[in-house]
Amino acid sequence: MERVRPIFRPDAVARWGALLYVSGGLVAAASQAVPHGPVRHEAVALLNAAGGLVVGGLLYAFRNRVRTWMLHALQFLGNVQIAIGIQFLGRGPVSVSATCFYVWTSVFAFYFFSWRAAIAHLVAVGVFLAATLSALHEPAGPAIWIVAVGTAGVAGAVVGALSRQLRLAAGTDGLTGLPNRWNWEEALERELHRAQRNGEPLCVASIDLDGFKALNDTRGHRAGDVYLRELAASWERALRGNDMLARYGGDEFAVLLPNAACGQALSVIDRMRVVAPHADFCSGVAEWDRAEGADLLLERADVAVYRAKAGGRNTTVVDGEGDPG
Repeated sequence: MERVRPIFRPDAVARWGALLYVSGGLVAAASQAVPHGPVRHEAVALLNAAGGLVVGGLLYAFRNRVRTWMLHALQFLGNVQIAIGIQFLGRGPVSVSATCFYVWTSVFAFYFFSWRAAIAHLVAVGVFLAATLSALHEPAGPAIWIVAVGTAGVAGAVVGALSRQLRLAAGTDGLTGLPNRWNWEEALERELHRAQRNGEPLCVASIDLDGFKALNDTRGHRAGDVYLRELAASWERALRGNDMLARYGGDEFAVLLPNAACGQALSVIDRMRVVAPHADFCSGVAEWDRAEGADLLLERADVAVYRAKAGGRNTTVVDGEGDPG
């Protein structure tokens, strides 16, 4: 699992997508309301702009029902709509200026989607624009294409790279290099949505180290920091490919276990004990009941770890079960 994922929740992306559609429609309409050069089919160009307002409104209204594949379809539709607008504007400075909208869609794709998907959308932009300029028999077509696609690609790539660096810095624990609490809880929300769609199980585990305060008191905080870094590196080797270990704060950690029932979650916790036999810890495991929110799921895992601590060192409790194990 990537520590900071490039994919956002569909409803969040849909809200920004709706804003992009509405803004594009308004800007396109405003450009026709002020003095401008000759236009091939002004009424159709305005109708195309109005279509952006309609799509944006519908996207916002139904944002909670949007799925990831729909977002890619809407990105594709937006790029097609820009090409249609350029076609009906015709040759000249007005249509050239309309290619600026491809910078908007490229930045959107590189910010919200994976690099592979964003590049695929940029390639589609290149194909659409080339076909449109060819159909218009635009004399400056090659130069317009190079400037428009090049600008869209560079702007998108720069924004995408910077946004990923910022999310990585904001979502990483500075001591261990693990995801921090904010990053982990964002991932939990995404995985709950995915588990709901796919009908998969999901577990979370809270972990509290035994005796860490005594280590800090006797050997100093520097030794404690080294201990936490080494422990985090060891524990990560015990995880499955899609699991996510985070430092929640102090000597508290959390594990997100997508597509895992309690038995599989306990196996991961057992492996964590094996790879770091010198580190005693108590753990509480909770399996999602398919109805509760993230806060209640985490609360159940926390209650389980408190029961484990009450039962002795180096124990695990599964929420809803009896004695620590």
